[in-house]
Amino acid sequence: MEHQKQTVMSDQLARYILELKDKMIAMGYSKHVLDRSSRVWDTLLKYARTHDVEVFSEYCQAFRAERYGEYYDNKHALHRINKPLTLLHDFIRLGVVIRQKNGKEKGFSKAYGELFEGF
Repeated sequence: MEHQKQTVMSDQLARYILELKDKMIAMGYSKHVLDRSSRVWDTLLKYARTHDVEVFSEYCQAFRAERYGEYYDNKHALHRINKPLTLLHDFIRLGVVIRQKNGKEKGFSKAYGELFEGF
């Protein structure tokens, strides 16, 4: 699958998620992490299919707030939710798996960002 810096429609998410899982398995992610991430991604797919918004970036924030808003005060639970969403976002945006330690979006430094994200 070709990775682009364009928006992703909800019907494309399943393909990205499958490809991301394959890469994570190849990188040696544990079954526990894959299972936990899959639960979040499956919930995201259901949300995308039942809501009117089609563009990933537009409904991801709404999904997080609507489905997991009750966990905002629980740093540990929120990390378990944000990590899979950030992995998916980075994978869609850059085409690579960037390991997440604290659930915040990762990327290239400013000097390399323009070069790598310009593809």
